[in-house]
Amino acid sequence: MRNSFSAAGVTPQLPAVLWISITRTTACALIFVHHYLKTISAISDYTISATIAIAMFLYISGFLARPHSPLSTKWLVSKILKIYVPLLLVLVPLAAVNSLVASKPMNWHTMAIEMLGGALFVERPFYEATWFVTLILGLYCIVFICSKFQRIYYLLLAILLCMYLSLTLILPHAYFIRTIYLLVWFASFYAGNVLSDYGRRRSTNNQSFRNEDAYASNLAFRVSSYALPFYFVHGPILYVVFKIGGLDKELTFSIGLFLSMCCSLFLQRISTSIENRLIHAISPKTSESH
Repeated sequence: MRNSFSAAGVTPQLPAVLWISITRTTACALIFVHHYLKTISAISDYTISATIAIAMFLYISGFLARPHSPLSTKWLVSKILKIYVPLLLVLVPLAAVNSLVASKPMNWHTMAIEMLGGALFVERPFYEATWFVTLILGLYCIVFICSKFQRIYYLLLAILLCMYLSLTLILPHAYFIRTIYLLVWFASFYAGNVLSDYGRRRSTNNQSFRNEDAYASNLAFRVSSYALPFYFVHGPILYVVFKIGGLDKELTFSIGLFLSMCCSLFLQRISTSIENRLIHAISPKTSESH
């Protein structure tokens, strides 16, 4: 299993990989259904299922991001690129097309903030899904800082998370993000981080795996590894299929899901290639920072 599966570079054992992958895939499915219902105007606001799905994502992110030694600058750069590259590959073409057809009001000042990863602090972002980028990048930066202080790691993590949460509540933020959502999401990330040690010890104590277990874990991991590209592409695809393509609701769901899966595969391959080249290009500079 690849080390890149873990945010902190530590590969979980097979049982952990399996439930992590299933949880992440389930969260993806919930988010897709939420945005599908919003696209066809069946709902107009965040639902409980969407809130739970984001909490599931953040719990897994926290679980995988627990470092047991100081993280290197290269780790942080890698995480930033892994998020920024697919984001820009989707956001830039969307902005370019929208500037031509003017299907949605767009402010270039706020667009610049979105492209820099600050969409959470934009009241009405052009592409609403980008708010998650701000949140997760901030959480990874906090983990990076806390990893330098292992003796007080959990205390410092709690303090910095509270400061980040307070900043998010004080500053103007995306109109659809409510206080209760943020409380649940920050708590989910912290809980995943705290419980990661217990989960890894439990997995390590059970080392008897069948070949079927290994196959299932690898398959689940491969599917869930496309979660972030899928998250970025499915919203615009649903919009195009239903609003522009004029398909009915049933076809919108099935064709939207199929196209989202295909485009996420394509986006993953392109973004991974770009990420690897960029990391290779800057590795001489970042390898010295450990």
